[in-house]
Amino acid sequence: MYNTNKIKKIGIITGISLGTVGIITASTFLIKNYLRKSDCNLPYSHLHVYEYKYGDIETVFHSERINLHGFKWTDRVESYGEDDLDRIHFMEDKRLVSVYRNMDYLIDYMESNSDYEEYEYSYHTRELSHYDSEGKPVYRNVTRYDYTKDINHSSLTGNARTVHTKYYLYNIDKDSNGKYNMKKSELVDDITDSELVEYYPYFRVEDFSKKEYYKYKIDIKTKVRK
Repeated sequence: MYNTNKIKKIGIITGISLGTVGIITASTFLIKNYLRKSDCNLPYSHLHVYEYKYGDIETVFHSERINLHGFKWTDRVESYGEDDLDRIHFMEDKRLVSVYRNMDYLIDYMESNSDYEEYEYSYHTRELSHYDSEGKPVYRNVTRYDYTKDINHSSLTGNARTVHTKYYLYNIDKDSNGKYNMKKSELVDDITDSELVEYYPYFRVEDFSKKEYYKYKIDIKTKVRK
């Protein structure tokens, strides 16, 4: 007869072994792809230009990592002053990048996020209500609401809204103890305004815009704003 205890032990050991292999494989992948460093051997201190995703946003890091915070290493380099290094490290820590360096991207972003209209419509669906005494699911019909850009969409309710994008930037300053701090601007309509950028010259790649909604009514028959 088979020794069931021995089989159980083998299964446990095998499970642990497979888990260990998975951890080792994941760690190897991480080191190879995300912690890997470049072969740069320039004999002087420098920063590398890093590009975000498709190269439409760039920044500088004091690093030789191939991948860093969603940015990819390039062989383009820039010099820096010793007084700049702490600020650059702070920028990296807070995910801040320069507005001036990425002005074209921000202009394109604003153009692609100009105001547009959305129209509310209703639709019917089924959702779980409860379980009966036999444990069977009981469903109910409910009405839901959503928005579309199509003014000719069926089942319009007459509610509508203008979708408007606003923006905010950041600045960096030092306190009395020489510690860097980050401050966020008020929401503005134009992220490229020169006076704003002068005082708030940084943005965060995935955190610099917010949508606001201005509601109004339309006549469902004529599709004209009331």
